[in-house]
Amino acid sequence: MTYTRSDSVGKTVIYIRQSLGNDKQKLSSDTQLKFCSDLAKEKGFLVWKVYSDYNVSGRTTEIKERLQLYELLQEIKLGKIGRVITYKRDRLSRNAHQYSEIMNDYINKYNVEVLFAASNEPPAFKGNVGEFLELILGGVSQYEGDNINKKLLDSRKAKLRTGQEKNVLYWAGGTAPFGFKVKEGVLVPCPQNQKTVEKAFRIFEENLFEDGSLIHSISQVAKSLNIADSTLKRIIRSEFHMGKVKQVVDGEEFISELEKPAVGIESWQLANQNLTLYEKKQFEKSPLPTLYLLYFIQCGYCETKMYNPERSVFYRCSNHKKLHFCNAHELELEVFSALKKHITEQLKIYQERIQEAVINKFKAEVLRRVDEVKQSITNADSEIKRLGEQSLAHSSNKITQKLQKTFSKLRDLESSLSDLDRKKLEIEGWDKLSPTLNVEDAYSFDPVMEAYLSWIKIIYWTKEGLQYEFHFLGDE
Repeated sequence: MTYTRSDSVGKTVIYIRQSLGNDKQKLSSDTQLKFCSDLAKEKGFLVWKVYSDYNVSGRTTEIKERLQLYELLQEIKLGKIGRVITYKRDRLSRNAHQYSEIMNDYINKYNVEVLFAASNEPPAFKGNVGEFLELILGGVSQYEGDNINKKLLDSRKAKLRTGQEKNVLYWAGGTAPFGFKVKEGVLVPCPQNQKTVEKAFRIFEENLFEDGSLIHSISQVAKSLNIADSTLKRIIRSEFHMGKVKQVVDGEEFISELEKPAVGIESWQLANQNLTLYEKKQFEKSPLPTLYLLYFIQCGYCETKMYNPERSVFYRCSNHKKLHFCNAHELELEVFSALKKHITEQLKIYQERIQEAVINKFKAEVLRRVDEVKQSITNADSEIKRLGEQSLAHSSNKITQKLQKTFSKLRDLESSLSDLDRKKLEIEGWDKLSPTLNVEDAYSFDPVMEAYLSWIKIIYWTKEGLQYEFHFLGDE
């Protein structure tokens, strides 16, 4: 089915993707942009926006993890975009299935025109035959991507083998270990950072700071070295710093040795034992965080509910795990501080209306529960009557046990109904409400705050920071 827009042409945008840094990428983002911009100028199109994904693989990265492409596709769904200019098909994707999804579920479905700026790239094909041809061309892009990846891996393997033969420590790729940097493909030491590594091992080996004071926590050590806790743990855990350099490329292991390791084997083992003890101590001392906004915060990129991994202090997005997370405690403090201020201002103007809304909200919940309990009581009465008739017909221990269990359930339901009636009277008796949330003191809630939590929409964005919206009465 094809979707039409009130604007039959729509806006023209450019999409570029670069999988490596400018120094390693033959087809740079600037080159792609130049070709696409020239095509737009030649056709007389006004470019509304340029979407750019950097250091992103078109072969292995999911669509939702390519933030600019994902945003572009959402804009297409909203009918804001009528034309996309990109350099070649492989800029959209080097995965045949993913390319087919982009073309069929977005480009063709919403009647968007696609133009390719490369002179040797065939134009986009339409219709049933066109879909088949696009699938083939998407497969060609994937095949080319797989070949490029294989050549890259073979090149890395050859370099590492050469390094082993010539006793040169080549680095296969990725982030260099702390204390080193990559220069022309070779790992070279960073003297200042190496001193930090040596100091870290010395502290954990001796369980003492340089001034002779005792260690109390991992964070204390990390702060003294001016590095993050996670960085400190990686340093101590890495066998690299005791001279063992293990690199794996496409399943093949390459083992080398550092000429001057930062620490000996025994010292490395002792430092790791002590680190484990401090981690265990920290784990036992720290309680699980109480998070009140767990089901309210959503990712600003994909609107997925943010989640909190077990024993973690972060909110994370399941679709953007690597780049999208925030400190949960700090985020909640910020939201509750803003929420408290907002409610205070609203109460000055809409005291009676807010009071009425809060009462109705909680009263409606109680009435709903009352109806549920009453229905359960009716069902229990019917069950008792049925079991009573069976008992008169042919008595048995099984029927007697069921009767006793149902009578016990009925008593519990009647007790719950009495509690709900009392709660209903209590809610109706609320005559003055004001926010009493103490942000600094374990988040104490009152009915106003609870009600407001159900009325707010909280969005967390990686780059833009935290955004939240309050929608209630005078807020419109």
